[in-house]
Amino acid sequence: MKQAIYISGAISGIPNYRDIFERAEQKIKEHFKTFDVVSPTKLGLNDGDEYEYCMKVCLEALRKCHYMIIIDDYDGNWKKSEGVKREIAEAGKHSIKIIHLSVLGAI
Repeated sequence: MKQAIYISGAISGIPNYRDIFERAEQKIKEHFKTFDVVSPTKLGLNDGDEYEYCMKVCLEALRKCHYMIIIDDYDGNWKKSEGVKREIAEAGKHSIKIIHLSVLGAI
């Protein structure tokens, strides 16, 4: 089974989050060429979907991954994001290793 990386980052209140996640995905693929990369922006969710439904879908996707990479932006939005906090807790429950995107360089 191919190893997978889940991308975590602030979405709510971030107008250009799709662009940010796309750049993060490209950076991750440059460094982890043999891994599958799972982005919340590509799970079939829409901006108007119910928050709890989105979190359910995202957490289910996260649980199938071996690693989680957090988009640790300059403004610290990821630290304020309830979704990121829940993903960190879920990763901890399932022994999913967490990496900060900044260790791979800026996006």
